[in-house]
Amino acid sequence: MKRLFSLAVAGAFALSAQAFTTGNHEAPYPVRQSFAREFGHVKTVNWAPVKDNLTKASFMLDDQEFTAFFDNAGDLVATTVSLQKHQLPIKLRLAIDAKLGSVLLSEMYYVEHSSETAYYFNAIKDGQTKTYQAFANGRMTEVQLGWKK
Repeated sequence: MKRLFSLAVAGAFALSAQAFTTGNHEAPYPVRQSFAREFGHVKTVNWAPVKDNLTKASFMLDDQEFTAFFDNAGDLVATTVSLQKHQLPIKLRLAIDAKLGSVLLSEMYYVEHSSETAYYFNAIKDGQTKTYQAFANGRMTEVQLGWKK
C-alpha cells in the first residue's frame, strides 16, 4: 500500500508538469463506480493510467483542481488537491516562513491518504528549486521524488 501511495504522489507531481490528459483511456468499471460514490456525478473527468494497476482521475470540483488515484479494484488510494499558500494550515505556513524565509512557493497540493494528509510544494530561492513534504503540525522534510532527475 505504501508503494501505491508513493506512486500516487509521484503521479500527482507529474500532473503539474503536463496538461490534463484527455486521452482515450477508459477507466475500469470498478474504478468508475468508486469514483461516482466518492465524488458524485462530476461532469468532466479525464482518465489516465499511471501504472499497470493504478488509474488517475483529474477533475474540477467546487472550482478546485482534484486528482484521485484508484487501483484497478476500485479502491481509492489517494486524493490530491491544488492549493494556494493561504489554504495551508497556520502552523505549516508559520514553519515555512521560519525555516525557509522569503521563497517563492509553487506546485502546492496535499495528498489525502487513509492514514494521514501530507502537503507537497516546491520552494524556489536564488534559482534553486527544492521539493518539500510537510504536515499540518509544521514538520517539513526536503524530498527527492523518484521521477525527477
